[in-house]
Amino acid sequence: MFIFDIKNSFKISFISKLLMLLLLINVSAKSQENSADTSPRKITPKPLSADDIVAKVNGTNITREEYAAYQDENSKFVYDKDTSPKSTLNEMISRIVGIQKAKKNNLDKDPLVVARFNDMLFHAQVSADLEKKLQAITVSDDELKKYYEKNNEYHIQQILFRMRAVPSSKEVEETLTKAMDVYAVVKKNPDSFSEMASKLSQSTSYSTGGDMGFLPAARMGYQIHSKIQGKVIGSISEPIRSVYGFHIVKIINVKKFDEIDKNLYRKLVFDLKRDEVMNEYFANERKTAKIEILDPSLK
Repeated sequence: MFIFDIKNSFKISFISKLLMLLLLINVSAKSQENSADTSPRKITPKPLSADDIVAKVNGTNITREEYAAYQDENSKFVYDKDTSPKSTLNEMISRIVGIQKAKKNNLDKDPLVVARFNDMLFHAQVSADLEKKLQAITVSDDELKKYYEKNNEYHIQQILFRMRAVPSSKEVEETLTKAMDVYAVVKKNPDSFSEMASKLSQSTSYSTGGDMGFLPAARMGYQIHSKIQGKVIGSISEPIRSVYGFHIVKIINVKKFDEIDKNLYRKLVFDLKRDEVMNEYFANERKTAKIEILDPSLK
């Protein structure tokens, strides 16, 4: 498994770089295709003169405009290598040689490459359509306060009883029974919580007596936070089910609004407002799409 992960990680890194190369050659190839398109419905680009082309690689042109743009991009960064005009051109040539070989070996059809490329297309389209709306999002102090009133940041301890991702009804029943038995003990004797967490919790926090520190609602998770929001310090929850199992949670402290990281919470509120824009955008896009959900349980 370890060897597989290393290989897969290397492949993903390689593919990320390859995608950028594929974009470069596809744009160049498309430009040359368009120059030969005589359709009256399109404006025929001006033919390239010899002076417009700085190099050719197996028939693929590197135009002076492409070269200038690449050189300009390189000039924005400081490298510990030669960035002279000749070096820049050689780098472009190497990239195109690599792209051509990748296409010859059908790497542009590799499922992982296709998936990553489609992901890039998705984000590029959303950015093109929503960039102005997203840039216009602001978060006021009043919005920050209203959000925090419903999403306090708690310092908690937990005792976790894990279950499989898709547990059987028997596993759920048995795990809940164990959790309820422990809940009865810590509810009667709250001072025993740390000891019980150290002995029984199946979370990495067992080594600190279940201490999780302060957690924003977004990090704690909706299932847990919704059950403890508004509760007083010292409260111990009944077992709360999440995707991990059953949690018994004790509230140690809660931050006041003046104590929170405002930048962090401003980002959280921004993300919520961004999600609203995205949801509205895709709701409209889905209206013009032919969508069929064939699994009845997912309708």
